[in-house]
Parts: sequence; C-alpha cells; structure tokens
Amino acid sequence: MEGAVKHLLAYHDVLSAHLFVKKLVDEWDKLDPVLRAALFQSAVTVYARPFVENRSSTGANRRFSISGLRHAPGFDRALHGHILLLRQTLIAHHDTSVVKAQLSHMMLTNHEQGKPPLTVQTEGKVKALHAIAKKELAEQYLEHMAAAVAYLYQATHDSLGRLHRVRVSYPDLGMAKLKSISLDFERLGDDTFRLPFANPKQTDVPPGSYIWLEIHSNVL
Repeated sequence: MEGAVKHLLAYHDVLSAHLFVKKLVDEWDKLDPVLRAALFQSAVTVYARPFVENRSSTGANRRFSISGLRHAPGFDRALHGHILLLRQTLIAHHDTSVVKAQLSHMMLTNHEQGKPPLTVQTEGKVKALHAIAKKELAEQYLEHMAAAVAYLYQATHDSLGRLHRVRVSYPDLGMAKLKSISLDFERLGDDTFRLPFANPKQTDVPPGSYIWLEIHSNVL
C-alpha cells in the first residue's frame, strides 16, 4: 500500500508542476512578470515535493526514489538535480551560503587632521531568485517534466494494479468495510495529510538563464 501512496503523491505533484510550466511556455509572451515568476517558483516547489524528505503516516522519513524514473525516455537527471537544488537553497529557503546579503557604508573623507571619515549612508542589498529569463530553459523544464509525468502515470497504474491483485487473491486480508453504501468499500488510508525537506547535487546552467530580483534598502 505504501508504494501505491508514494506513486500517487509523486504523480500528483509532478503533474501539477508540469501544468505550471506548460502554462509558462504556452503564454510566455503574454504573461506579466509577476505571473511568470509565480508559475516558475510554484513549479519548482511542487515538483520537488516527492523527492525531498517527507514524514510518512508511520512517522518515518521517506522520499520517492528515482531509480526507475531516471531511465524514462526524456528524463533529464541533471536538470532534476538542479531543480531540487533550487528548491532547497533559493526557492523554499534562502540559503545565504549560496547568495549572501551585502551591507555597505558611504563615507566622506574628512581632510582635517585627526578627524574620522563621515558616514553619510548605510545600504543593505539582497538578491532572491525570481523567474526564468529564457524561454528555451522553460521548454527544457517542460520536456523533462512531461517525461516524468508519463513514467509516473504508468508506474502509478502498475502499483495500484499490484495492490488490487493482492486484494483479489486475499479478500479477507485486513477487512475494514463501510456498510453505509451498497458497494463494499475498504479504506486503505486514514485521510491524514502531513507537511513536507534534502540535498541534491549542483548542475551548471548557462549564464543569464534566470532573472534575479534585487532589492535595495537605504538608511540616511
């Protein structure tokens, strides 16, 4: 049962991410910068969900293995790792070991002997990853995610099929039926939802592939 649940969750998340990126690619020239950024950041966050550590119903940490997925036609393992890295360091978190905040002072030299310089301004600057800058990279995301969706669709179907065959072969295994409807329905889960975390490897991408949102704050 655990395997079927993992596949269902992974399929849902990757399909959602694919829909976000497809919208981004299909309407690249129409979307305003805010929507473009929102679709990108949402896609990265949702795509990464199955592949980072999550608490299972048993309390154990788990993540969806890509042992089968990595062999799927069109699956880009390097891009997969890159997306997870973005989620961990720059989208869901703000890792200052990757992008550091900057503080500076503007000072005027006092030419009078023995006089210290005069501080006239203190500035703080921080960057945050904002959006994809090039449509070509968005299309690469789309191709990769489409391959992941296709694999997970079939893998989920196969996993549920195995679970169904077990129930058919062993009809009295762990019965817990609801008698309020004519069709006997056995609950295989507790309908409890928990919230998502991991450290993938870095991948190089061409310079200028992303848009950075830069914010300045001045104290006078």
